[in-house]
Amino acid sequence: MFTLITSSKFFFVEFAKELDKQNKLHKLVIGYPRFKLSHYKIPKKRIATFPYFHASFMRLQSLISLLPQPIQGYLALFDVKSITLFARISNKNQATFIAMSSMAQELFIKSRHSNYPKVVIFRASRHIVEQDEILKKASEDWGVFIQRPSPRIITREVLEYKLADLIIVPSEICKESFIRNGVDPEKVKVIYFPYTLSSYTNHAKTARDGNRVTFVGNVSARKGIITLLEAWKRLGRTDLSLTIIGRTEGKFMKCLKSKNLLSENVHFSGHMNHHEIQQHLAHTSLFIMPSIEEGWPMALMEAISMQCVTLISDAICKLGELPNPHMNFMFESGNSVQLAQMISELTSCQMQIKLNERRSTVVTNQIRTWKHFVDEFSEVVESLK
Repeated sequence: MFTLITSSKFFFVEFAKELDKQNKLHKLVIGYPRFKLSHYKIPKKRIATFPYFHASFMRLQSLISLLPQPIQGYLALFDVKSITLFARISNKNQATFIAMSSMAQELFIKSRHSNYPKVVIFRASRHIVEQDEILKKASEDWGVFIQRPSPRIITREVLEYKLADLIIVPSEICKESFIRNGVDPEKVKVIYFPYTLSSYTNHAKTARDGNRVTFVGNVSARKGIITLLEAWKRLGRTDLSLTIIGRTEGKFMKCLKSKNLLSENVHFSGHMNHHEIQQHLAHTSLFIMPSIEEGWPMALMEAISMQCVTLISDAICKLGELPNPHMNFMFESGNSVQLAQMISELTSCQMQIKLNERRSTVVTNQIRTWKHFVDEFSEVVESLK
C-alpha cells in the first residue's frame, strides 16, 4: 500500500487513481480542497486534504511575489511542512510514502527502525542544486529575474535525497544530474510518464501549415522563451509565424519588449484549453520546446501525439527516450544561433516534403498507460524489500 503526498495535482492524482484501481492506494494526501478532486472518482476515504494554508498560499501568489525573497522562502517552506506533517499523522497503516521532493523531511524519524515505512521521493526535474545553478547562470547572462528555489528548500531537498530509500525521476538527463551531485546511481530510477499516441490519429492526414511554428508552456525565461525569440529575430523570416501559447506575466513581457524581441509575426495567444491546443497543433508543422531546465513536459508529449515535428533543447531529455525519434530534433540549450539554423532547415520546402513522408510512417499505436507506470513503479519499490 502507498501513501502519496503532494501540494498540488501535478500528475499525482492520476497516479493515485490507478493505484486505487489496483487496490494499492492507502491515502492521497494533498493540499487541494476535496471538491476539486471529485471528478477523478477516487473514494473519499482514500483522500486526505489539508488545504488550509496551501489554498491561500496559491491564491495569493501575485501578492506574495511582491514580498522580500526570504519571506517568500519561509512561506513556501511552511506550505510543504504543513502538508508533510499532516501526511505523517494520516499514515496509520505504515504504507510506503511516495512524496514529491521537498515534501518528505518530516517523514523521516531519527531511529529509522527496520519496520518504519519506506520513503520514495519523486523529483520531477534535475537535482535541485544543479537546477539552481542553471537558473542562476541564465539570470545573470540574460539580465532578467528568474524564480529560483529558496536556500531553505534546497537544504531540505538535499537532506531528503540522502535519507530517501529511492528517488524517481522522469528522464536520464535528470538521473545524470543526481549522479554528478554525488547521489548513488542505484538509488535513482527513471520511470517515464504515460503517453498515448493513438488518441489523435484522426489528425494524421490533416493539412499542415508549413509556415506555422508553435510553443506551448509557461511564458518564462526558464522555458527558454528568450532563446527562442533571439533565434526568431536572427532568422528574419517574414513568411513564418510563431505562436506562443501559455500564460504570460507582465514583468517578463516588458523585459522581452525592452530587449526588442517582439515582432509582428510572433503571436502570444495566452492560455488555451486542452481542445484548443489540440486543434492548433493539428495544423502546426514545427513544435519548439527550448527550455533551459526541464523535467518531462507534457506539452511535448502532446505535440508528439499530434504528429508534429518537434525541435527541443538538449536540456529536456535524450532523443532516444522519445517515441518516433525520426520526427524529433535537438539543439544545444541556450544556443540561439543553432536554433535559428535548425528552424530554417526544418521549415524549408524541401525538408517539409521529407517530413511529410516521414509522418506517414509514424507509429501511432504506442501506448504507455498509467497502468504501465504503476506496474513499473510497484516493481521498483518491491525490489527495496
